[in-house]
Amino acid sequence: MPSKRDRKEWSKGYYLKNKEKKLKYQKEYSSKHKEKIEEYLKDYRPKRYQMNRIDIDKKNRKREEGYLKEWSTLFPKIAHCEMCGKDLIFNSGENGKSIHFDHCHGGIAPIKHPMKFLRNSKRTPEKEALWKSCRFGILCLKCNICLPTIDRKQFIVNATRYAAEKEKEYGPYAF
Repeated sequence: MPSKRDRKEWSKGYYLKNKEKKLKYQKEYSSKHKEKIEEYLKDYRPKRYQMNRIDIDKKNRKREEGYLKEWSTLFPKIAHCEMCGKDLIFNSGENGKSIHFDHCHGGIAPIKHPMKFLRNSKRTPEKEALWKSCRFGILCLKCNICLPTIDRKQFIVNATRYAAEKEKEYGPYAF
């Protein structure tokens, strides 16, 4: 009995010898049975997509993890929230301990979604320069949720005025 290697070589040789004949047959068959093939593909494509979806998600997650690992050296091991000072870790996996980037530009920055950019972009000198030009602030989840993206100065003025009024009304322990 021939070895696997011999069978592979024979198959390759057979395919190369009969390539034109096989392609001609495929064209004839597909032109004769066009409707049958289209009907089959209507049923098959969604199933195939679902079967491959899991593998595609795994590959995407692996690629994203690699990109995040490349970008992680740009951030300190332990960062601090720029508003409250809480200790934060880049990509820690826990929302309460992870760095959340401040979208301080009101949607006019070239990078609209900082984490999405880091997950989907290979670290290159050009992309690193783009990242640094955006100057995203490092915040904890709580501060990032509380701070609006648009009209933040007015928000802070209103919040300060509100806190001052409540302090006058109820004393220093109003909160």
